[in-house]
Parts: sequence; structure tokens; C-alpha cells
Amino acid sequence: MDEILPPDIRKEEEKGIDEYLSEGFNLILSNPKLLIPFIVPLLVNIIYGIYLLEHFFVGWPLVSIKLSETSILNWKQFLIVSIFVVIIIMVFMLWGVEVIAYFVVKERNISKALFFGAKKLPVTFVNYIILLVIVFVFFTPIVVVHSLWFILVYSFLIAVLVSPLVFLLPPIIVEKNFAVIETFVLYKKIFKKSLILGLLYSLVSSAVSSLIPIIGGILNTAIVIPGFVAVYSLLYRDYKEKESGFLPSL
Repeated sequence: MDEILPPDIRKEEEKGIDEYLSEGFNLILSNPKLLIPFIVPLLVNIIYGIYLLEHFFVGWPLVSIKLSETSILNWKQFLIVSIFVVIIIMVFMLWGVEVIAYFVVKERNISKALFFGAKKLPVTFVNYIILLVIVFVFFTPIVVVHSLWFILVYSFLIAVLVSPLVFLLPPIIVEKNFAVIETFVLYKKIFKKSLILGLLYSLVSSAVSSLIPIIGGILNTAIVIPGFVAVYSLLYRDYKEKESGFLPSL
């Protein structure tokens, strides 16, 4: 006779991708204060998008074939502005993802989550730098092979494979300062669900980004990225609860 599991255990075992997506995005939508750190990247995205559209539509000397003194100055201005924008967005996005991860994994307290995310910012930054250095190794074939189709297909496949690592890192950082190795270990143990979610994220993010640039950036920053951080944090939390004795270091 087959063993009949209690309802709560049976429900946990049957929890699928759709349930994680629903719970994760509902958590973000029902707790809008979690998006406070994302307000600055959102505004910067809008301003930077307008900045680009304005100059390209007006006819920026930046795109001129002749490199006059004016165009060189515009290139310098463009690079300085772009670097400044990237730094601002990166700092606040790292704060934001850690806030959501703490809220899901540790405690449903937004004030504590905001404080924790800010306090952990240097640690989060170092972890992501290490992860990016490792990830860049996978993109080396692009430098060797100059086929456009290969670059497009290969880049998409790598993005699908790598995105779970990016999203699994924040919840592990909640409980561990240097979490890159543990992230790879966890990814291997929950590979199937992580990969499916990574594919869904890549498709959704690409579809959203293909909209009008400014609108696509807004949707990605305000909904897509926070939602998937919550989804992966839920996935990590459930795994930790089921395997607490198996992974004592997490």
C-alpha cells in the first residue's frame, strides 16, 4: 500500500514553478515598500533614456564619422554620464535585491530588511564582482568565433544558464558573507527548477526590453527583476527548510 502523506507535506512536494511565480510576484505587489531601493534606478533609467533619445534624434555629433573636437568631447561626456548611471543603478539594485531576499528568507519586516540591505551592500558588491568574473569566462568563445548567429544563440544560452546564479546569490548572502561557492552548490542541487525559472526570466526580460526603451527599462526595474528575486528567494527558503540538516553551512 502506498504511503499517504499529510496534506502539508503533499502540498510542499507538489509546489510547482507556477506557484513560485505567483507567490513571488504577489509578495512584491502586496508589499510595494520593498521597491523603495528601486525608485532611484527607475528614475535614473527614465532620465538616461530621455537623454539618449534626445541626442540621437536631434543628431548627435557622437555618431558622426568625422571625429571633430566637438564629437570627441561628446564621446567623453557620454562615457562619463554612462559610467555614472551604471554605478548609481548598480548600488541601488544591489541594495534592493538584498532587501527582498531578507524579507523572504529571514523576517517579514520591511524596515529591518531595508536596513539589512544597506548594511550588507559592500558584501553584496564583492560577491557579485566575484561571480561576474567567473561568468565572463563563459563568454570567451564570443571573442574567438565572429559569427553573428553564433554570438546571439550562445549569448542567450549562457544568459539562461547564468541568470539563476545571479538570483540565488542574494538569499544566500542573507545568511553568509561570501556566498559564491554555496550559490553554485545550491544551483546544482535545484538545477531543474532554477533553469526553468532562468529561461522564463530571459524570455520575459527580453520581451519587456523589446518595448519602447524607457517603458521596457521601467518594467524590468520595477517588476521583473524584483519579482524574480522574490521567486528565487522562496525557492531557496523552501530548499533550506527541507534540507536544513543536509546543508548546515547555509
